[in-house]
Amino acid sequence: MESFIAAIFQTHDAAIAAHADLLRQVNAGALDIHSAAVYERNAAGELDLADVETAFPPNFDISNLPGGSGDEALAQLDAALPASDHVLLIHADDGALAGIEAIVEAHNGTIVRRSQSELQSDAYKRFIDSTSM
Repeated sequence: MESFIAAIFQTHDAAIAAHADLLRQVNAGALDIHSAAVYERNAAGELDLADVETAFPPNFDISNLPGGSGDEALAQLDAALPASDHVLLIHADDGALAGIEAIVEAHNGTIVRRSQSELQSDAYKRFIDSTSM
C-alpha cells in the first residue's frame, strides 16, 4: 500500500538534513520512495515548497498524483501544521516505513502517516461537499 508520511520538524535545518539523509538512502538503493519534498509556510502563511531543490524527483508536482491524493495531503497539512513547523512530505510504499522512521527519529522529528486511499477518499468527499451547496 502507498502512504504519505509527513515528517514534522521544529526547524528548517532539521527538515533539510532529514531530506538529505533520505535521498542518500534512496541513491544507495537502501530505500525506494515515489517522491519527497520539504514544505513550510511562505510569507503569506500558505504551505509551500521550502525550496524547489528539495523536490524529488526533480520538478515533481504533488498535484499530479491520482485521485487528488497529493493535493489532499497538502490541504490536511496546511490545516494542521503549526506556523513554526517544517515538514518533509514523503510518498512511499509501506515497505519503506521503517527506514523512513529511523531517519526522522535521528533528526528529532515526528511522523504522521495517511494511506493514499484514505487521502483519495477525503479528496472525493471534499469535492462532493463543495458541489452540493
